[in-house]
Amino acid sequence: MEMPLVSIIVPVYNAQSHLSRCLESICGQEYKNLELIVINDGSKDKSLPVCEEFRKKDSRILLVDKANSGVSDTRNLGLKLAGGKYVQFVDSDDYIAPDCYQYLHTLLEEGADIAECDFVETERNDAVFGTDAGEISFYTPLEAMRCHIRDTAFRQLIWNKLYRRETVGDIRFPVGTKIDDEFFTYRVLGNAKRLVRSTRKLYAY
Repeated sequence: MEMPLVSIIVPVYNAQSHLSRCLESICGQEYKNLELIVINDGSKDKSLPVCEEFRKKDSRILLVDKANSGVSDTRNLGLKLAGGKYVQFVDSDDYIAPDCYQYLHTLLEEGADIAECDFVETERNDAVFGTDAGEISFYTPLEAMRCHIRDTAFRQLIWNKLYRRETVGDIRFPVGTKIDDEFFTYRVLGNAKRLVRSTRKLYAY
């Protein structure tokens, strides 16, 4: 049986120094049924050629080159283009563990709408990811919102979560605000029926 399609949205703006590491980590996932939506938001450096090289090597990459309109508008375009059952956002200066989607997809298949993992903060390309099963906890939307307000879990970080596409629905990022994560996260949390969180570190920020 074919695994569900996962859409990964990567906004790119002047990210040439970190971009290869980011895209390598996604293309090298153990979970193979991926749709990688890379959107160059009018970069002035060599980000676009880096993206084009990766597209030549991996047919799962959909590359869009557009005039600069900001990260919120760029992410919204990614959501419009996404065709997967599941969606994740990855920032172009971050990278993920090789088993990130294999693990988070398994959690969602347990009947959750949003799966959250822990993350590593690093300035380098050699982050140590978790290899244990992690502590797994399920939440109701109300419990998740309480954690969100207290900033203990389900924080206003969009990139350490895998979402069911239907849970995101027509929710979009507000264009023109400085903190778009906050306006997006709490609304999507409220759309979920069940959420799951693991303490396993799978994302390098």
